[in-house]
Amino acid sequence: MKIDNYLSKTIAVDKDENLSFAMEKMEKNNIQDIPVTNEGKYIGKLSYLNLAEELGSMRKGNKPASQLHVATAYSQNGSLLSSKTSLKAAASELVTRNSSILLVKDKKKKNWILKGN
Repeated sequence: MKIDNYLSKTIAVDKDENLSFAMEKMEKNNIQDIPVTNEGKYIGKLSYLNLAEELGSMRKGNKPASQLHVATAYSQNGSLLSSKTSLKAAASELVTRNSSILLVKDKKKKNWILKGN
């Protein structure tokens, strides 16, 4: 079985958005990680761990999430998987990367696979 049967709608946040917007989007979509883009291109992911580290950082003072940007908190990671990747291989990749998202590219467009699918 290939993962192309399990791809979900693209959910992402631009690196220039503020952290509070990203947090709202993650909560609304019930996801633990969200892909981060720059001008529509995937550059990494933002997780609740990234958020906790950024918001808890002493160097940020008491700035609220609405004043901090995704660019300050996301982590660069991962390569693109093919939509022809097997479901078993994708699941293994999720565990190996300790992630809830993987970026999957097919010939037509980019899609995200989410762990909950």
